[in-house]
Amino acid sequence: MFTISTNIKHFVRLRPMQPAIFSYSKFAKLKSNDERAAELQKQRYNVVHTAITSALKKQKCLPASEWKLIVTELQKNPEFRNENTLNKLVFTVLLSLRPNDSLQNARTFIESFGLKYEDLGIRRFIIQLYAKKASVEKLTEAEEQQLIDWCNDLIAREFYILSEMHSIVVMGLCATKEWRKALDLAKPSSSSLNILARKTLHQNEIESTWKILTNLTHLSKSYQHLASKTIVAFAKYFENNREEIPQNAEKLLTFCERLQTVFDEPTLRVLTSALYKSGHEAKITNVDYSGVCRNCNSNLQAVRIANKDFITLQNEFLNNVVGKGQANIIYQKTTPEEWQAFERTIKENGPFDIVMDGLNVSYLANQQNIHVADKLAFTKFKHKQKPCAFALANVVSQLTAEGKRVLVVGRKHMNRWPKMNAIRQMATVFLVDDISKDDIFLLYAALYSGPNSYILSNDYMRQHKFAIGQQFDALFKKWQQEHWYGFTIGTDKPIELVKPMAFKMYSHKIGDFWHLPFKTNAEIESKTWNQYDQPKNWACVRIKQNVEK
Repeated sequence: MFTISTNIKHFVRLRPMQPAIFSYSKFAKLKSNDERAAELQKQRYNVVHTAITSALKKQKCLPASEWKLIVTELQKNPEFRNENTLNKLVFTVLLSLRPNDSLQNARTFIESFGLKYEDLGIRRFIIQLYAKKASVEKLTEAEEQQLIDWCNDLIAREFYILSEMHSIVVMGLCATKEWRKALDLAKPSSSSLNILARKTLHQNEIESTWKILTNLTHLSKSYQHLASKTIVAFAKYFENNREEIPQNAEKLLTFCERLQTVFDEPTLRVLTSALYKSGHEAKITNVDYSGVCRNCNSNLQAVRIANKDFITLQNEFLNNVVGKGQANIIYQKTTPEEWQAFERTIKENGPFDIVMDGLNVSYLANQQNIHVADKLAFTKFKHKQKPCAFALANVVSQLTAEGKRVLVVGRKHMNRWPKMNAIRQMATVFLVDDISKDDIFLLYAALYSGPNSYILSNDYMRQHKFAIGQQFDALFKKWQQEHWYGFTIGTDKPIELVKPMAFKMYSHKIGDFWHLPFKTNAEIESKTWNQYDQPKNWACVRIKQNVEK
């Protein structure tokens, strides 16, 4: 008998977020319900993963008795008593193991507890396990036929039309000799199309690949995604078919530009390595805020939001935030009385050149150094006298001295800060209730103030795309890119503004050179990068039409 540790550090039931937030530091540390749920699920997975892999160190394939012992120990914790939840976690762990080990153990686990292969959940995982084995070695004739039969059964019962099952059926068929059946299945998804594209590349049928990827552009914008595995499959195809690179590499990168692709570092390096080894130019480089590539010295393509596009975005956003039928959106973040007071404030005192996220600015200064006053040439004060307030006052003073009309949006607890009266004499100040969300106030004030208004914040507030229709997502992002100033704590000035990158932040071509942005391994691991961030790392690529052999 052995004991499985099921201690989970933060195994607590999800609770609503705290009703009151009194400081930005507390606010910054809070997590959303979705984030907490994801963290708890990861902890559950880690417990099951440790239990299974520890047992596998002693024997390659666990017998039924061992599986029953593991499950019994796990179910001593209430978090694992739901059979379906536990089964899903077990199969998720098995999918992370080596193909042969995972498949053998999956069969034993299913038989140990009398599970049915006909069950949709079981079928889903077992098909993935078979497909994973097929990706590294040939299936036996019996395994391949079993996989075909399972997929045909799902097609006959029309389960394949379920969005979550469509890609599973395609994945299963593509692991067999009858993979072409998957080409005829209706309702293609992004995942299914990427799987089919990889299969046709593996079969050296690149013309079929392009036909499949054309269907990807017919999906709604949010589903137009070229998977990293698909780009890697292209790289392997180029290595084996070097004469195909000039035409098809250009076609691939043009497709990436259409999808506004930003690569991850491992994928980008595989692709550039394949191109470089084949005689083409490919170098990792940097692009500074001026938009100049350090490798080819090209200026990246400028991004400018036309005045008519701004007016369209302005009307769409303002109408959807407070327009008819949308009041619930804003009042989930504030109250009718508070919002009406805010509207009066911006109408009476606007438009503004700078709409400042007061807490974001002041909090960064406080985080930089407990003695931030000395660094910023403030009047000396003790830490308990709230350096945040002095930082904010100096920033406002700097901006107003430059002739900027400033709106500071903060929270009511800031009324207790020193220097607030001085700040009010220099700028318009609106403080929301401590339980209100201030992001929507910042966005509304900036868009209301017109095309020459900028937001000053290191928070991109990307969650507020909900306020406009999906067809305006790209326009909203372009506006954010052009009208969003970041900042750092300065040495000669209280604050150094970080100007927006006024050029395309996704794959595009200038002259003969392609510029491909990517997120680094460190950014991926720390989860600090997202689609709104400004990429500093790029690859500069030139596809040669004639390569010396």
